[in-house]
Amino acid sequence: MTNRAQTPVVGILGDGQLALMLADALQKLKLDFYCYSTNERSSMELIYPQQTTSDLETFRARCDVFTLENEFFTAEELQNMLNELKSMRNLIG
Repeated sequence: MTNRAQTPVVGILGDGQLALMLADALQKLKLDFYCYSTNERSSMELIYPQQTTSDLETFRARCDVFTLENEFFTAEELQNMLNELKSMRNLIG
């Protein structure tokens, strides 16, 4: 794991209602999370600005595991993100 805590940082790909509900649940469980959002006016950005980024490399560096909330991503966008995450992982180790 890349984080300093004993539990992994959960990365949420997406910023819709499901992501917000997941973030609320993770916070109640005292688990760290980070969200990838491409919308500056999303609920995640407004409620959890410190845990949200639109930079995929920053997102990848801060997260240990990932979950997908894909309400607003096309299949092509998801494939491109997956390819980028894979290439970053190869570069990071």
